[in-house]
Amino acid sequence: MRAYYASGLAITLGIKDRELAERIGEVTCEYETHYGFSRKIFLHIRNSVRNRSLDLEEPGFHIKAVPDNKGIEGVREFHVFLSRKRFRELIDTVDVVEGNGFSSRCFWDRCDINYFPC
Repeated sequence: MRAYYASGLAITLGIKDRELAERIGEVTCEYETHYGFSRKIFLHIRNSVRNRSLDLEEPGFHIKAVPDNKGIEGVREFHVFLSRKRFRELIDTVDVVEGNGFSSRCFWDRCDINYFPC
């Protein structure tokens, strides 16, 4: 899993991430920001995900920051929750070259999750 933050959080999953998520229901990665500190991303796959963000988020998706009382510069961890249904829609792609993607608005502008099966 690779991630970066530009105008929102962007996460890219590969085939190994898919296998790990299907087996244990969680994938983790760490990336360094342009502020010079690292952030951890935790992708959690759950049976169902309740929207808790003022109806900004798409069904089957939720994102939580830790600590949640800081601005984006103070966030150290993002916990991204996808329902199994949303995860299946993301990874069940037939186009090996273009992959598949999912985007949702969230409290920090937007979150983009892409999957490339190679």
